[in-house]
Amino acid sequence: MTKTEERQNKYAELILKAGLGFKKGMCISITAEIEAYPFARKVAQKAYEMGAKYVYIEPRDLYLQAVRTNTQNKEDIGYYPDFLKAYDRERVNEKWGRISIDSTESFDALKAANQEMNLIYTRENRKATEVYHNAVINHTIP
Repeated sequence: MTKTEERQNKYAELILKAGLGFKKGMCISITAEIEAYPFARKVAQKAYEMGAKYVYIEPRDLYLQAVRTNTQNKEDIGYYPDFLKAYDRERVNEKWGRISIDSTESFDALKAANQEMNLIYTRENRKATEVYHNAVINHTIP
């Protein structure tokens, strides 16, 4: 194992123990930008090694979000499918742990987005995920 891999493994463990308050048997949702996916996978691996029940990595693609805001109409931009709403409810009801891994590499992606449509997208997405985000804000899920 290289020194970089050793550091990544230690950092993954730190995120799980100190950042999340990991407990054996937890289900964990990891949201990660595409560029950070390899590290998200390391965190997921470490979670399983520590006894996670289930780990789901949800990729976040800001480039695709920019494409969506530049090509969709106002009626479609706010669409949020029911299966994702059900996923959010399950994470809240089962008190899934939540980790978000950002990457500075893709921050510029939204500069190319239609800002008016991106505002609509963000507002409608927030409405659709209100139950989940309220649970995060109120610390009812880890």
